[in-house]
Amino acid sequence: MKMKISRLFFLFFAVLISACVQQNSSSSTNESSTTEIDTVATKKEHELIQQQLPPSKPQKGLRALAQAYFIYYECAALWRDAYRLHVLHSTDFWTSMNEEQRVLDTLKTLRFTDDSLQIYSDRFLNLIQDRILLLHKCYGEKRDISDAEMNDALMDSCCSALILYSIHHYGPKGSLAMPLLADDSLYNRQSVRQRAIKLLGAPKDTYEAEFNRLCKIIDEGKNKAVIPYAILKAGDLLEYHDNAIAGDDISASETMYYSGLVVPYYHPFLFDLWQNWSLVYQKNWGGQSASSRSCALVRDRMRYQIELKIITYIEQHPQDIYSTAQFYNLLFYNPETGQWPYRKMKYES
Repeated sequence: MKMKISRLFFLFFAVLISACVQQNSSSSTNESSTTEIDTVATKKEHELIQQQLPPSKPQKGLRALAQAYFIYYECAALWRDAYRLHVLHSTDFWTSMNEEQRVLDTLKTLRFTDDSLQIYSDRFLNLIQDRILLLHKCYGEKRDISDAEMNDALMDSCCSALILYSIHHYGPKGSLAMPLLADDSLYNRQSVRQRAIKLLGAPKDTYEAEFNRLCKIIDEGKNKAVIPYAILKAGDLLEYHDNAIAGDDISASETMYYSGLVVPYYHPFLFDLWQNWSLVYQKNWGGQSASSRSCALVRDRMRYQIELKIITYIEQHPQDIYSTAQFYNLLFYNPETGQWPYRKMKYES
């Protein structure tokens, strides 16, 4: 069972590796363009990645679950990008070493009250670090990493131990939020969402007029219940019309979605906004081809920050079933595949 589940979590590695191998035989012009996009670092992305996590006291409950998944997602992103640069023989491979090590050093400072979970986390982080260092060695020797060196069986075992233990001990099994997780329509029909939709009212006849109406609602800032939903709809309008409403600002939809994520309060559309923002961010700053640079480190850092915001709200409102469902949706969603691994699979079996 562990092997099967871990294979699911690492499926996107196989897809990426296959695409990278195909790209490896492409023209030098294509390789040059890939290197060029790798070296383009936006100010916002640099700031997001460089943010140090707050000093970590040992975590428990939902905070432990969020932290375990944060470690998994960060390590998955590090390995995927390192392997991609290795296969493409990119000159950016060496420059990525310092960032990878900094991220790993930060992750190793994160602690759990659960000793078993701490052991699984430490083991997984050490294996990822060893694997990346081995990849650096192979790159320096100008050779591919072998299957024996990859040791997928060991990686599967360590990954499964971390993920399965955290889900079984801190996951949604038995939670009142499970019906909402099992049925998207039920999740979307919750009164806290429907209230915002009703307050927003009917749209204008043209998308330009509707966009202006939404911006007015957002700028006035009178009703916190409707503002996040107005931001979501405004971002959707911008994206659907390729940001034409915003003139020359090709990242207007990304900026709009982002503004709804960083508001200083909890709201019921955090998962929707992160979903849309993460997809647009990847398109804008990483690309959409199989060999594109992944922006997962930035996306997952933002995901973790939002999860902590939701957890704080849950701790203050433990009877709010919707907020718990929103937390689990955000935690388990994989933007690479568009799937929720937990509720699509029987992890309890």
